[in-house]
Amino acid sequence: MEIILLSGNNANTKDWIENLSDSIKSFGRTHIQYYKHWTDETPAINFDVESGILKNYLSNKKDYVIIAKSAGVVLALKSINEGNLHPKGCIFMGLPYSWTKNNRINILGLLNSYNIPTIFIQNNNDPLMSFDELFNLLSKIPNKDFRFVKFTGNTHDYCDFEKIKKELKKII
Repeated sequence: MEIILLSGNNANTKDWIENLSDSIKSFGRTHIQYYKHWTDETPAINFDVESGILKNYLSNKKDYVIIAKSAGVVLALKSINEGNLHPKGCIFMGLPYSWTKNNRINILGLLNSYNIPTIFIQNNNDPLMSFDELFNLLSKIPNKDFRFVKFTGNTHDYCDFEKIKKELKKII
């Protein structure tokens, strides 16, 4: 089983994703996608470019799960919706709902057509969307294999790797 790791939009999440990778290596091989805009210094992720990179990397792989945070969640959802990815399951942390609205991304449209077993982890007071807001929004989408896990926090950080590992055991 390979674990595909997709972090947030900002280059400062590079350390976080590398630390997460180190903490979950016992579950299988990990692959971190380092976003192109981190090195060319453009301000935001280019979903088409990153989706193409993911599609190429995963073209011959069938047994993998995705762990994504923030913009990485959006990248995963868009790539799955386009038929480029076919993970066995996903863990999504810090769904950035307000960011998607500001960037005119139809996250609900992506989620309506989504059918992968997924654990959503959200801080109870994440500034981009609280746990309660996430639960209320996604509970309205029928017939989905979603589970919800509330972390305590008022930030967009997800650094409790022990809790993340506990959830990863459930999805593998």
